[in-house]
Amino acid sequence: MNITSIDVIRGNPGVVGNPIGVPAGEKLSVMEGDTVRVHMTVDYRGPRIENAEVYTAIGWQVGIIIPEFVEAYVGRTGEVLTFDESLDFVTHEIVCDVPIEAVWMPLEFAAYGNLLDMYAKIINVPGPNIFTDPYQYKVIEVVREAEFQNLAVTGYDGVPVGEQLMVNAGQTVTVHMSVDYRGPAIDGAIYVGIGWQVGTVIEQFVHAFTSRIPVQFEASYDEFTPQEFDCDVDILTLPAWQLLYGTLLDMYAKIIEVPGADIYTPFYMGVIAWSKPIEEYELIQHTLSHFAYIYEGDKEVTTITLRT
Repeated sequence: MNITSIDVIRGNPGVVGNPIGVPAGEKLSVMEGDTVRVHMTVDYRGPRIENAEVYTAIGWQVGIIIPEFVEAYVGRTGEVLTFDESLDFVTHEIVCDVPIEAVWMPLEFAAYGNLLDMYAKIINVPGPNIFTDPYQYKVIEVVREAEFQNLAVTGYDGVPVGEQLMVNAGQTVTVHMSVDYRGPAIDGAIYVGIGWQVGTVIEQFVHAFTSRIPVQFEASYDEFTPQEFDCDVDILTLPAWQLLYGTLLDMYAKIIEVPGADIYTPFYMGVIAWSKPIEEYELIQHTLSHFAYIYEGDKEVTTITLRT
């Protein structure tokens, strides 16, 4: 009895499409709410057998001296299989679905990891159960939560990351970010802080300008997928006490309001150069008086002297 391939039928919101399948022995990534469809074959000859059943388990093969299979997810076909009488070996194809349901096994996942093994067996037949040969090792990767990698600022207002951007009070800076994400479709938020990283023994970030935008991370199961976001930050006037830190400001961003801890970018030091806007004046009132002018010369050439 052999497993020939495995499929995943997505059960999570945000994913529409045909089942994704891999040949036996290759890794398949799944999440809670999905269904693993296991395809297998067995060659049989002998008398007719009715009401046989296939039992499939996904878990961990542990132990060396005394092997044991720790089951996390189980699927059964029910007693619906029939093997007709045959004098020659006849190949039968069997399909068994294994629901990936929410299970409370924190110790097992912590000890054995999220790469799981799999086997199947035929039960309710004369004699011993018939097992798949071989077992499938580390073929089911269970993605149990949202995963983020490589969150970074990629630029700001068209300036490459790491280079300095000159800004004035009253300006808006657009910060560009990217992150590699794997997991279900979830909502979260992006937070950008511009200010000063201060302190040596105890570091602290003094915020001058901040911004938060709601975002949605699109579902991605098999591979980490790059996702990009922009966040606008309003540049305001700095109060006098903040100017004590200088006019070269640092910047960072983080993902918030998602399961688990916040995810941070590196801190980008001295990338924002702040200055006051150029002062402009507008004449809003004036007064003319004939006593202010002295005329000299003829009509063609005239010199005017203005006195205040």
